[in-house]
Amino acid sequence: MSSPTLTDKVAKLICQDILSGELKPNQKLVVAELKEKYNVGASPIREALIQLSWIKYVKLEPQKGCWVAPISKLELYDLYESLKVVSSVLLEKSIQQGNEAGS
Repeated sequence: MSSPTLTDKVAKLICQDILSGELKPNQKLVVAELKEKYNVGASPIREALIQLSWIKYVKLEPQKGCWVAPISKLELYDLYESLKVVSSVLLEKSIQQGNEAGS
């Protein structure tokens, strides 16, 4: 497996900032500001934003700019439901591991 490219690393950082709320829904993303924030050139930033637009984390509009994609109530509900499923699976696994450790 190949190591992540600079673009992949930048995309991951931007994604983390979106998910953490540091970058807010509908916030305009300015390449010059992102270059400074992540200490990389413009090309990896632009390429990362394109990647993130494919998975709907950002909205790209040619000749206008890029914004953090808004999140809908349905998407929030889906996320909440997914977290409930993951949490229950993790809880079940930790209980099983606890029982195995105590045996």
